[in-house]
Amino acid sequence: MYNITKGEAVFVNLAERGDLFVLLGGEDEAKIVFSHFRQGTSQGPSLVELSQYQYPKLVHFKNISDPTSIEMVMEFQSCADKSQRMLAEKKCLKADLFETIYGRGVRLRSIIIERTDEAVTRSIASHMPSYRDQEQYLKWFRTLPYGDPRAVNANDFGAIGGSNAD
Repeated sequence: MYNITKGEAVFVNLAERGDLFVLLGGEDEAKIVFSHFRQGTSQGPSLVELSQYQYPKLVHFKNISDPTSIEMVMEFQSCADKSQRMLAEKKCLKADLFETIYGRGVRLRSIIIERTDEAVTRSIASHMPSYRDQEQYLKWFRTLPYGDPRAVNANDFGAIGGSNAD
């Protein structure tokens, strides 16, 4: 059981190369990311390196003013768990687009998360695209195929426990 009630996306400024957003996503995604931690206790590790199938959505915007310009930085797909001989809720890397988006030599080596007692920040709204033009955004959103990972909205940034987004 997880008691994940609040959080926000991580904003990474890669200077002239652009920005990267590490989205917390919905409660189900957060459960995967935080599965190594036991909320409310000091048991378990305080630092955990995520395996690739645990990575949250990593996104970039070609135009930060336009939420429809979203690009997935790493694309994943469902994959078979050969030990179970069936499809599993596991994901495998389909495409790593770090170099394509950010330039030669740019790669993600790892994602490490840390349990902390620090207060949750509320600064992501100053970095993320505006979702104020709901009519235009929803028109685009409805064109996406079911399950498209680009189906992101302001709640994916401001997280679990309430959004601070527009």
